[in-house]
Amino acid sequence: MTQPPQHQPYGQHQPYGQHQPYGQQPGWSQPGYPGPPPGGPHPGYPMPSRPRPTRGPLPMTLGIIGGVLLLGAVVLFVLAVTVFRSTVPLGVLDSDGGPGADALISGDPPLMAEAQLEAGESYMLYVVRPTGASAPGLSETPEVVSPSGERGSMRWAEISSTATQGGSSAVGVNSYSAEESGLHEFSISGFTDPALDGSGEAFVVLAPGGDFAGLASGVFGVLGAVFGGIALGTIGLGLLIAGIVVGVVRRRRRREQEGGTGPGGLLGQGPRPAW
Repeated sequence: MTQPPQHQPYGQHQPYGQHQPYGQQPGWSQPGYPGPPPGGPHPGYPMPSRPRPTRGPLPMTLGIIGGVLLLGAVVLFVLAVTVFRSTVPLGVLDSDGGPGADALISGDPPLMAEAQLEAGESYMLYVVRPTGASAPGLSETPEVVSPSGERGSMRWAEISSTATQGGSSAVGVNSYSAEESGLHEFSISGFTDPALDGSGEAFVVLAPGGDFAGLASGVFGVLGAVFGGIALGTIGLGLLIAGIVVGVVRRRRRREQEGGTGPGGLLGQGPRPAW
């Protein structure tokens, strides 16, 4: 006779030690299993997050680029000062009102003197009088003899050039552009007011400068160097500060990762169990 299936009474389970065969254990992948608890397999210990990188060449790279730009700004500022000094007649007179460091020829006219000139450079002849007095003109246009023996004359000044220092004022009256390098001989006549000749109240100075092209290039050169230096300095200082800030932040983050930030003492761990 066929026996009806017998079911195990409620509350009676398999003896201890008897388990289901391998592969039939209830698990997350079997139907009906609700899955892992919310928050992961270990709710009390969340998975540690991947730490952000705390090393790399970024701070040093920013610092190097910023330093190079700052150095370039300093070079441009020095260049601006140099061009400014060569453009503005600062060396025509000294602090006492006498001939300055740029004076190639100086003296009371009429006179004849030699000066070492460079080919392609321009030079200006100044008449110097006490500040407030009118500058007299020369009775004749100064003549020049080049190293090859060619005779020529100075021309009227292309630009207005003045210098005041030490109680004296210098006014440019004539200019000359050298076509060859070497000693040039200048023949300078007396003043239009003969009473000033040899009186010591007025004298002449020959100094570099005097052409419009040189003045224009000098002005634009100074402006370009100044604004370029400001731009490079601003960018360089910003990059240098950014490099320092990034380095400090990374160092602080690295210390936190190495020493731990949580109560448990390890990065990413929650509080230790209270046993």
